[in-house]
This record gives sequence, C-alpha cells and structure tokens, in this order.
Amino acid sequence: MELRLPTFALSSLTLNDFIVGTIFLALPQVPLTLGNHAYALHSGRHGRRGRAWAQRRHARICDQRAFPQAPSWTERLPQLVAR
Repeated sequence: MELRLPTFALSSLTLNDFIVGTIFLALPQVPLTLGNHAYALHSGRHGRRGRAWAQRRHARICDQRAFPQAPSWTERLPQLVAR
C-alpha cells in the first residue's frame, strides 16, 4: 500500500459518465426539491408557527409602538429582583 495524491478525473470524463451520473445522482433529487418547494408554498410567510403566532407578534409590536415610554423587561429586571 502506498500513499499518493488523488488524480483529477475531469479530463477522463466521457459523455456516458455524465449521463450515468445524471440518472443516478441528479434525478433522485428532483422529488425532494419539488416536495420542499410545495412545503414552502404551503407554509406561507408565517412558516411553521402559523398565522395566530404572527398576529400575536404583530400585536406586541404595535403595543410597543403605541407605548414607547413603557420600560422593557430588561429595564425592569433590577426592580423585579429587588422585590
């Protein structure tokens, strides 16, 4: 057994090798790709958390904009710990 560097096989690539590689390596990926695409379209812009989560998040953001003077929990943390 001897150690040697791998050979660069692109120069010996034939059309038959390319066709076999496409059939056995690329074509099996097509259903997975189309399934991921369909899942992404079905999930919509809200993702896996759903529409209700997005509406609650939007309401929280609107509350923060409506009451900007309200302290955040990081500002209130020392007061809460002191109690």
